[in-house]
Order: sequence, then C-alpha cells, then structure tokens
Amino acid sequence: MPGGGLRLMTNTAIASATAAAAAAEQAYSGGGVVVGLVTAPGKEAKSLARTLVDSELVACVNIVPGATSIYKWEGKIEESEESVLVIKTMGENQEAVTALVNREHSYDTPEVVFLPVVGGSEAYLKWVQEVTTDESERS
Repeated sequence: MPGGGLRLMTNTAIASATAAAAAAEQAYSGGGVVVGLVTAPGKEAKSLARTLVDSELVACVNIVPGATSIYKWEGKIEESEESVLVIKTMGENQEAVTALVNREHSYDTPEVVFLPVVGGSEAYLKWVQEVTTDESERS
C-alpha cells in the first residue's frame, strides 16, 4: 500500500509532538523539571551559581566557560566572552530564580530563559525535585 508507511510515520510524529508539548506544559506550569540558561561574565559566574544553589531554589548549576555572545545592545553590535550557567530547577521556581538573577547579576538585562525537560533519568529528575523547594515552602 503506497503511502501507508508515511501516514503511520506522520501519525507517530504527531503523537510524539503532542506528548512533548504536554510535558512542556506540565514543566512550565510547575509540575516538572526545567532547565534555565543564564549568561554571565566569567568572574561572576561561580558566585551567581553558588547563590542560586544556596537559595535552595535550584538543584544544580553547571558553569560552561568560553561562550562568545554576539548581540545588539543600545543600537550597536557587541561581542562578549561569557560563561553559560545551566540551571536545573522545578517549573514553579522560575519566577523566583529570575528575580534572584535580576537582583544579583551585574547586567541591566541578564539573559534568563527556561526550557522544559521532557524526559531523562527518573532518579535524577526525582533528585532535582527533592532538593529544591518552591518559594512558598521556604521560611
């Protein structure tokens, strides 16, 4: 049957995309793990990472040095050497993490973005959930 395999593959792709979208919605609405990305000058990356982990809002921060960022700022194209902070937290902590980064970061407009985690090691994802607290649970 010509095209039958293509139709099956398309239905499978649609089902996978639908499942990924549902997982993303769950993560963003506070029901799952998210990964945050923040860029910072190398000299402040470690301090910012420690502040984030110490807050108990995040489980882990990886510091990836050596990123070159090219961006437009105040009408000019700029280039900066930065570190990328890869932050693991729960969806419900996004606002509090963003507020903390905005308060502690040296940039006027720091990059703070979150991406949903749609799968991974169950043990790791459980650990992230166990070691983070949302702001309402903090004393």
